Parts: sequence; C-alpha cells; structure tokens
Amino acid sequence: LQIVLTSPGALSLAATDASNSLTATDNFTVSSPVVTTAVISSISPTSVTVGNPDLTLNLTGNFTGLIGSETEFVCVNGAAGTDPLPIAGSNTAISATIPGRFFAAAGTLQIYIGDIECGTRYSNSVPFTVANVLAPTTATLTASPSPVAYGKPVTLSATVVQTTPTAPLPVTPGEVVFCIAGTAVCNSQFNAGSAQLNAAGVASLSVYPGAVGVHTYAAVFVGTATAAIAFTEPVSVTVTGTYPTTTTLSAIGDPGSYTLTSTVVGQGTTALTPGGSVSMSSVPAKPEASP
Repeated sequence: LQIVLTSPGALSLAATDASNSLTATDNFTVSSPVVTTAVISSISPTSVTVGNPDLTLNLTGNFTGLIGSETEFVCVNGAAGTDPLPIAGSNTAISATIPGRFFAAAGTLQIYIGDIECGTRYSNSVPFTVANVLAPTTATLTASPSPVAYGKPVTLSATVVQTTPTAPLPVTPGEVVFCIAGTAVCNSQFNAGSAQLNAAGVASLSVYPGAVGVHTYAAVFVGTATAAIAFTEPVSVTVTGTYPTTTTLSAIGDPGSYTLTSTVVGQGTTALTPGGSVSMSSVPAKPEASP
C-alpha cells in the first residue's frame, strides 16, 4: 500500500488484520518541503531560431539548496505549455534541457525556478527569445548621374533582394539608410538620409554631393522581422565643374580721381583661393530723373 501525504504535521497510521485481532500503530511527522529562494542572474543562450532541437540551457546565479531537490525545478513557460525541468549543476551554475517543441513558433519563453507544477515561483523570471529564421538578403547601390556637374543632385538607389534557391525576390517593405562611406556609424539614427523599399525592392534618395571632386556613398538595409540586414558595397560620384564666385567693387577717392578695388570670393570650398585677373570697364551713368 502506498500513501501520498500532502499536508505537513504529526500523523498516526494504524493497520488491522482481517479478523481485527491484530493492530499495529505508527506515529510520525510529515515535514514541509524545503523551498529555496533562487536568483537567476543570466542565461545562455538567450535566444534560438524557430525549429531548433532540444537545447541545454545554462543558468548562473544563486541556486543554493537546489541541487538534489525533489521539489524545485527549472520551469519553462511558453505557447507550447509549461514544463518542469530537472536541475543539474552547482550552487552558482545550473543547467536544464528545454524540449524542442517549445521552439516550434516565434515568441518569448519565460524561464524561472518553480515547483513540480511550475505554479509556484521561487525565483525571478528571465525571458528567452525564439526568433524567426531570417531570409538572407543582398543589397546593391548605384548613383546617377556620375560624373555630375557641381551644384546638381545625384540619385542614390539601393536594390534589396531575398536570395532563394530558385530566383532572387524583391524585399518590401523595409527601410534603407544611406551614408557617406567611411562613417563610423550608419543606422536608422545616424545617416545622410533614408527611404522605404518599393514593390520592386528599390529605395532611392536624392543628395547634393557638394564640392568638386570624388564623393563615396554606402547603404544599409536595416532588416525586418523576416529579412536579414544587408550592406552594399560603396559607390563613388565624381563632381565636375568650377566653383561659383561672388565679385564686389568698391571706390575710394574724389571725383575724377578714384581708386577701384575688386574683391572675388569663391563659394563651395575653403581649400581653394580664386586666382587670375579682373577686368574693369566704365558704363554710362544713368541720367537723373527730371523734376
């Protein structure tokens, strides 16, 4: 005969034979289960992708008293239900195996120490992410026109496709950020501009390169919940032409004896100083209006 005792305290059990001629009595005490308050500091890994097989999860923290316990378990809670997992390890590092069925769909699992039914929690809860498998992507960048005349715009166009075994597929929707190549950070916060991918998987941005010379740009597809991030190779734009200038003329002196001074200032760059000659000529004065 097996008896399951669920309440702590002093108990007395008596057994009698079929003729009620012999009786045996035994007194004993049922103790409360030892419950340990645990602290989970970290878990490793912290995430997997959909379809991952059974996984050994490593936990660090304070687990004093858990090893060998028959009342405390690592609990995993998610869309697939809740499972108590046997604990193995030490007072500061333990491990448990999460069944692969918990990784059948994307979502967030909760990991904690609990009782055999995982209804009572003995520790903090730590999230564990099950992410979708991201489709691989590639991104290419073009700049048009190049070369371009000084002061004229250039259109940067990034094309993002999802690579598949049969043929590339345009990625849409999604965001592309454009940056000056060599920039330390190029993301949704730090960039030269951004644009959304259209139905053809193309994002375009109009920019003014600036000074005469070579300018280099790059683009980043920031990724989505189903498509992986992708980086383009840099492309260069050559700006041709001359810088505009502003000329002013001033006069000092008396009528019939003037000193004329012409000042030429270049625009668009501080690295160059205008050179050459300035031609001055006289023009007829405008007649004064009659009263």
